[in-house]
Amino acid sequence: MAETEPGDRAAIRDAVIEIIRPYAKNDPEGLGADTQLDKIGVDSFDFVEIVFKLEEQLGIEIDYNVNSTFANIATVGALADQVATLVEAKKAA
Repeated sequence: MAETEPGDRAAIRDAVIEIIRPYAKNDPEGLGADTQLDKIGVDSFDFVEIVFKLEEQLGIEIDYNVNSTFANIATVGALADQVATLVEAKKAA
C-alpha cells in the first residue's frame, strides 16, 4: 500500500480543520489536532455534513454508521488520520 508523505498528512489535517471550522460553535480559531470534537459544539448533524464535505473535497468515500470507525472519532487529529488512511487507500487502488 502506498504511504502518504508526511507533508500530505499535514495537508490533510489542515484541510480537515478548515472543513470543520465553520461548524465549530466553540473556539473555531483554536482548532487543532488535539481538539475534542465534542468540546467545539459539533453535533451529529454537523458531523454528517462534515463527512459529506470531506468526501466531496478529498474524493473519498467514508463509511459512516454507528459501527464504523468514524462513528467513534473523538479528536480532530483522529478524524484527520482516518481520512488520510482513506486517501492512501484511494491512491493505492
